[in-house]
Amino acid sequence: MHYFKLYLQFIRIRISSIVSYRGSFIAGAIAQALSYGAGFFTTWLLVNAFHELNGWTAYEVLLLYGLNLFSYALAAFFFFNTARSLDELVMGGGLDAVLTKPVNPFLYLICNGFNTGYVSHISLSTLTIVISFTGLGIRLTPLMLLMLVLSILGAALIHASAIIMTSVPSIWMLRWNLSGILYWNMRQFINYPISLYPRVVQFILTFILPYAFINFYPAQLFLGKEDYIFHPALQYATLPVGCFLFFIAYRFWQYGINRYQGTGT
Repeated sequence: MHYFKLYLQFIRIRISSIVSYRGSFIAGAIAQALSYGAGFFTTWLLVNAFHELNGWTAYEVLLLYGLNLFSYALAAFFFFNTARSLDELVMGGGLDAVLTKPVNPFLYLICNGFNTGYVSHISLSTLTIVISFTGLGIRLTPLMLLMLVLSILGAALIHASAIIMTSVPSIWMLRWNLSGILYWNMRQFINYPISLYPRVVQFILTFILPYAFINFYPAQLFLGKEDYIFHPALQYATLPVGCFLFFIAYRFWQYGINRYQGTGT
């Protein structure tokens, strides 16, 4: 409860600082909306031109896009700024200052780096999901709505885990850039059904870099599709996978912090 109250106080401070620069916040939100909106229309035009992709219609592919973007935004609200600035904190000695504070450094960085710029992502992805369900004529029952919420929560934990695990090596290797390959580029694969890809890619996106649990597998449940690839039970596994990966990511973070020796400056 103490940490939760502290977290809310951090958020209030962050929002207060943003309100002081409303013009900058609005301009950034519009730019982000236009950027991801272009991705929305590109996906729509591509699938619509071919009518379907391996049995997936335009509305079904848009659902994949919406689930991916929504869950990414939830994770990035809390973890993007922390991951992006970690190497700078190490080089500038800022991480030493964080470690001397009487609070969990992980919680402090997450709260202090809260990024409200992802409001536009949430708005666009929500609209995309609504358009998809409406276009497909799907009505969510209370149970299905609960499954949707739990799936998005699990998917957000998967995104957060990937962001954390690909940023922690910055503690030892400055200017670590493999995160661009292992996360930022690889997650683009799941904007389309992974059944399109060769078997080895499907295996990687399921069992090695399990980004397919973000949208492809839970979408099976809502769409009633049957190209499960490996096993139909995977459509229910997003939340357990997300919780497990986040636990591993946090332990990896602790491992990195425990072996941090300072910059020497």
